[in-house]
Amino acid sequence: MLLGKDDSDTIDKQMRVTVYRNWFKDTDQRNPHCRWGYCHVVNNLYENWGSYAIGARVHAQIYSEKNVFVPGKDSEVTEWYPGYEHKWDTTPKIQSNGDLLLYGATFHQFLYNGPVVAPPYKSHRQYPPVISTGKLPRLLGYCSGVLLKESVRSCLLRG
Repeated sequence: MLLGKDDSDTIDKQMRVTVYRNWFKDTDQRNPHCRWGYCHVVNNLYENWGSYAIGARVHAQIYSEKNVFVPGKDSEVTEWYPGYEHKWDTTPKIQSNGDLLLYGATFHQFLYNGPVVAPPYKSHRQYPPVISTGKLPRLLGYCSGVLLKESVRSCLLRG
């Protein structure tokens, strides 16, 4: 899930994306990877990622909230490799709030330039509910994949 076309494509700084209630299992990376813009990553379940689960470059802002991380071989959630700090783009921000890190998972926050600040919304629409991390694995097990018509409403209202 690569969000933002290119490092030089500044039009993507207007991007606002919410990555909500996904089950990422046995993936390698980019769940998501953001360039420019603002990405709210909320209520997702991550299991056995490869290189990293969440990444950012070029002024991206990622706010990771109430996700569950269950590592496989690699335990670091973000694109972080100790000792390589001098080679990294220090413009993105990645902040974790209320994430559940299980079985040794680690989350390196990139806050060189201060905390993530969401741009103001243009409307005050009602957004889907954010649920506790304890309920998330079971909910996503039930509500992931193809849903029949009667299941959709039930999954949207659960929380």
